[in-house]
Amino acid sequence: MKQFEIVTTVLNGSFKRNSNRIREVIRALEGKTLTLTFKVHRKERSIQQNRYYWGVIIPIWARLIQDEWGEFYNAKDTHEFLKYNCNYEEKIVEETGEILRVSKSTKENTTVDQEEFHERARRLAMEIFNCEIPLPNEQIEIEL
Repeated sequence: MKQFEIVTTVLNGSFKRNSNRIREVIRALEGKTLTLTFKVHRKERSIQQNRYYWGVIIPIWARLIQDEWGEFYNAKDTHEFLKYNCNYEEKIVEETGEILRVSKSTKENTTVDQEEFHERARRLAMEIFNCEIPLPNEQIEIEL
């Protein structure tokens, strides 16, 4: 046994969910040196969201960049472009007051974070290229 993940809820200082499973794991690891990590459980982005992003948003954006700007971006380049423009945080350089835009990873996005990222990517395509990227499960005609 190397690692366990057990989802639980803490209420009044006690584990309220899966407490029996937690006790079983503790008994099974008797005498072992452990590293305990506590993190708030979040619903991570879904497989469907990933498929939509890489199967719809990325190819449309790559084609727009190629058709409109004459530049070829592969899927990874397109992803980096979208992270920089739609999934970033601004950092202030104390000495100069300059504001830097820093891309954020999408790996830790929750389902809500990922949908907000998708919405920003769709909105940016509309603003720059007047292109409507279809919503998931929406069908539109695209002229290629």
